[in-house]
Amino acid sequence: MGPSKLLEGSGRSGTVERLALAFIVIVIVFVGIRTCFGPEETLAFLFYDDAYYYLGVSRNLAAGAGSTFDGINPTNGYHPLWCWLLVPVFWLARDPGIVVRIVGALWFALAAAAPVALWRALRGRTGGTGAVIAAALFGLQPFLATGLSRPNGLETPLYALLIAVALWTYENTLASNPHGSSPSKPPTIAAVAGIGAVLALVT
Repeated sequence: MGPSKLLEGSGRSGTVERLALAFIVIVIVFVGIRTCFGPEETLAFLFYDDAYYYLGVSRNLAAGAGSTFDGINPTNGYHPLWCWLLVPVFWLARDPGIVVRIVGALWFALAAAAPVALWRALRGRTGGTGAVIAAALFGLQPFLATGLSRPNGLETPLYALLIAVALWTYENTLASNPHGSSPSKPPTIAAVAGIGAVLALVT
């Protein structure tokens, strides 16, 4: 079965492809549920030290105190997009234990979305099988598996997801097709602006 059939998701190969991708996502989600609904002390211990600096700055931003960790001195020493994603968590919850669980759930949601985005980005170039293998290596490789059992509370899965989305956007706007020829028509200004916006988020 050719790559076009895999892209369409038809037939047995397409079903196997999607089941394999679903397995990758389910593994990450399962570990996330087990971790986020487990003992609060265990989840809190699994976060790296820097994660709590993010929580401190985000809490102050949510309270209108500005970009500061200690409430006195201003700071900008953090990944801005991840920090701002955490601000609404403090609008929703006040209890520190609930905050940590929500942040952990967000972390695992991004970790589960990243291999799916990479799969979509590579399907046209590698075919379904190659894209699933890449997604598995991206989402379940041993080094990340350690991270899955210890969510660091940092921007790692957000960064991975944005890189995969940037690749997908590039493949759908600027890249040559899998046969090496140029795209049938030049990308629109909106499409180029879109990939620029995604790359800005990555940066």
